[in-house]
Amino acid sequence: MNTKNINLENTESTIEINESTNINALYIGEENSELKSIIKFVHNKPNITSRIHIKTVLYDDARLNIEGMLVIEKEAKNTDTYLKI
Repeated sequence: MNTKNINLENTESTIEINESTNINALYIGEENSELKSIIKFVHNKPNITSRIHIKTVLYDDARLNIEGMLVIEKEAKNTDTYLKI
């Protein structure tokens, strides 16, 4: 299984998943930092397994607002995916 690290700093992003993949993301917020992020994970091939793990550490008054969406296209039959924030 392929491993990929992603950057949460983008306000909106779409990640196409074409092979079995582990995706990891880490965000560390400090002081008064604030992050708003929308991430869409699109599966468009059959028989793919993906595990998506997003972890955060927030200090002081840091804030995080994240939306994660899993999209499984019609042609992506037998997809097995999991998103954990």
